[in-house]
Formats: sequence, structure tokens, C-alpha cells
Amino acid sequence: YSSISSLYHLLTHAFFKALLFLGAGSIIHALLDEQDLRKMGGIIRGLPLTYILMLIGSLSLAGFPYLSGFYSKDLILELTYNSYCLISIYWLASITAFLTAFYSFRLIYLSFVSKPNLTRMSAQHLQEADWNLLGPLLVLGAGSILVGYIAQNMVFAPGIRPLPLVPTMVSLAPVIMSVTGILLVFILRPYILRTRPSIYGFLFYAWEFNQIANYYIGSTAWKFGHIVSYRTIDRGILEILGPTGIARFMVDRTKELSNLQSGLLFNYALMMLVGAAIALKYLLVN
Repeated sequence: YSSISSLYHLLTHAFFKALLFLGAGSIIHALLDEQDLRKMGGIIRGLPLTYILMLIGSLSLAGFPYLSGFYSKDLILELTYNSYCLISIYWLASITAFLTAFYSFRLIYLSFVSKPNLTRMSAQHLQEADWNLLGPLLVLGAGSILVGYIAQNMVFAPGIRPLPLVPTMVSLAPVIMSVTGILLVFILRPYILRTRPSIYGFLFYAWEFNQIANYYIGSTAWKFGHIVSYRTIDRGILEILGPTGIARFMVDRTKELSNLQSGLLFNYALMMLVGAAIALKYLLVN
């Protein structure tokens, strides 16, 4: 039974997850390939249909009642809770449901609802895509709503009663966490921005991860590569033993030989005479 529910969740997940990815592509296309959420906001005016479809996908991903994700997601969580060896996984999955709803609606809020922060060119170009893109979005949106009804008889059919092994609070926990994640998107950001700007700045700059990575990791690696690899090995040892060293050796030896040539004819004649005398003596002795 759990394997069937897992495959069913894979089916429903394919619809609303593909809807979100394709919807994100539609937004990027409408904003001239802009992918920074901080440079969006207020695009609901130009992309109302895309907004509705993205909202459907996000609600289904969060397990909102009567959408596709509601039937399959809660079913898996209840089966996980009912297994004596997977209780910790149930709570981990419930927390994941909260985070999933939070980040999904954070995308909705920052791109569609928040204060516009578009460039002039993006604002002028903002309009819905053609039907080559909207057509698949509508199909996926319909699937995100209707595919869940395949399993509605397991939940709402006459005679169906809640499992006595699963407490009511456990059944409601994923929904409560998802709704909490959705509400925090609209409450937490304005509150932190107004009362805790330092926390907002810390989160805005990704926990200072980029600065830490660039200063402590990237800078150290660059210095090592520049000093050791480039200056010591590439421009040092290899140059001394390689072309620079060989060229310098040949130049020095050539200079030493050129110093022996004074340019005076008398010196050349004297050297020839001395050499001839040495050669003659060698021949006579032998």
C-alpha cells in the first residue's frame, strides 16, 4: 500500500513541480532572462495568468486541501507515522513540508506581490508569453488540480473513517506546518525589515556565506596558486630549468667567448704563432 501511494505521489508531484519550473521559465523569459528575485516584484500586473498557475503549483506543492499534493503527500506522511521504525522520518518530513511551503510562497511574494523593482527595459517588455509556453502551463495546471481526484475515494468516499492509529493532530500537522510556512512569508519579512534590519541584512547576504567563501577560501586558494604555483614553479623553477635558464646560459657563454676577441690583428697573429709552436713541438716529440 505504501509503494502504491509513493508512486501516486510521484505522479502528482510531476505535475505541480513541472508547473513551477516551467512557470519560472515563463517569468525569466518575460523579464528578458532576469533571474534575480531582488530585481522583480509587482509582475502580477503583466503576468496575471502565470501568477494564477504558479499559485496553483505552489498550493499543490504545499499540500493544500483538494489539490493533487494534498491527497498523496498526507497519505505518505500518515503511513510513515504508522510505521514504528519511521516516526522520526515523519517529523522530518513534516518540517520539510513547512520549509517547502515557505520557500515556494517566498518566490510568489518576491516575484509577483512585493514592491516592483524592475529595470526599465524589463518593465517595458513585461507581457504574457505566447501559447507555445502558456499551453503546457495550462495542461500542467489542470493536472495539478484534477489528478488528485484519482485518489479522492480513499479520503472522502462514503464509509471512510479516520485511522484510529493516527491521532487527529498528527494528521493535521503537515497542513498546519504548510499554512504556517505560507503565512510567515507575508508576516516575517516585513516584521524583520522594520524591527531587525541587521538580521535582514545578514539573511539578505546569504548568512555572509559569499564573503566567507571568497575571503577565507577563495582568497587563500588564489594566493597559494599565485605564490606557489605561478611565481615559484611556473615563473621560477620551470623558467630557470627551462627556456629562460637555457637562453641565459647561452648568452653568458657567448659573452665570455666574445671577450676573448679583442679585435687587434697583432694579438690574433701571436695566438696563431703560439698555437703553431705548440703543435710543432707535439709532432716532433711524437
